[in-house]
Amino acid sequence: MRILFLNTSFPPMARSAAHLFHNLGCNLVSFGNTVSVVTELPWRRLGSAECADKYRNARFWLPEKMNGMNVIRVRGFPFREGGLIGRGVNALLLPLTFYLGARSMGEHDVALVYCPPVTLGLAAFLIKQLHRMPFVFNVQDIYPQTLIDLGLMKNRLLIRFFEWVERFSYSRAAAIVVHSEGNRQYLIHRRGVSAEKVEVIPNWVDIDLFRQSDPENGFREKHGLGSKFLVCYAGTMGYAQDLGPIIQAAKELQEIDDIRFLLIGEGVRAIEWRRMAERLCLDNVQFLPLQPPSVYPSIVAACDVGMVPLTTQLRTPVVPGKLLDFMGARRPVIATVNADGDTSQIIREANCGYAFSPDDGHSVAAAILTLYRNPTIAHELGQNGGTYAESHFSLSVCAAKYEALFKRIISS
Repeated sequence: MRILFLNTSFPPMARSAAHLFHNLGCNLVSFGNTVSVVTELPWRRLGSAECADKYRNARFWLPEKMNGMNVIRVRGFPFREGGLIGRGVNALLLPLTFYLGARSMGEHDVALVYCPPVTLGLAAFLIKQLHRMPFVFNVQDIYPQTLIDLGLMKNRLLIRFFEWVERFSYSRAAAIVVHSEGNRQYLIHRRGVSAEKVEVIPNWVDIDLFRQSDPENGFREKHGLGSKFLVCYAGTMGYAQDLGPIIQAAKELQEIDDIRFLLIGEGVRAIEWRRMAERLCLDNVQFLPLQPPSVYPSIVAACDVGMVPLTTQLRTPVVPGKLLDFMGARRPVIATVNADGDTSQIIREANCGYAFSPDDGHSVAAAILTLYRNPTIAHELGQNGGTYAESHFSLSVCAAKYEALFKRIISS
């Protein structure tokens, strides 16, 4: 099969979407398929200055080869963190630039389109018209509803426009893939999408990558962490993530010198969390900037507890990739999420940790203390998560499901 990916994030960008599609593409190539990728020229969240320098002088687009995949990187509209106008302009321009990039790569049998942004559905439709190519819409976050819930989109005309783009994209897609049953039910009952059209294929984790990572990998020594009991969050610090409960827990546990909180990443709210920790004089909280993707497995392996924080405002079903990473690495998880969401359900089913309300930092502190004082419980929860991840979220299983879906669409 000739498969085309449309995704704004691809390595070397340090984002979960980039790793997801890169891992999927590599696996599909190993099955004997041809995979081409249209993505943005990376300009943020790169993890190193060397990466930024490599792409800074590229003009409209840059062709590359990466692990057997043909990659075209097209120029987007750069925007600052938190720049909602710039982000919106970029979303509106992407369909044209992605269409032109895809057109230069010739015909394909099927396309896999990542949402957000929802406007990439327009690019897929244009390519479908050009080459009679069906596309699968991979809906990770339900836009624009997520932006509405977070209070980032309030203009009624904009809401109506993006809801029209959403409906248009859903109706033109050959299939819609979501990563949890909660998302499937949401699209069926809240968006009126036909049940036959929506498939659940979970996001995946490279089990082997984390299995091969040694906890004594040098990361702790490099950052002066010693043998501390390490509670870690590593990822985006944006509108959807609420690190408040983690910092509240750090305040309650600051008298226990052996517990250290490590917060790694960047985003529009990163300064807010740093200032909160400084204001509370928390010397048990350590911040690090975004790390290169190659370092991320070492971070997960080095921690004792993995944190998965989301804001209570986020009402659409979400399963953060960080949850699967910690499970794949056999680390106990503490999540601060809505109780009726898919993340809470997975943690309960896997028995791999604890889920609390985003307003309940006290319970977070109590759970951390339990794991610190009871290594046997921590080990058991971590092993439970690893076993569940292997059977439900392994890369090979999920990639095989995508390949089967593509073949079914092409044959029909």
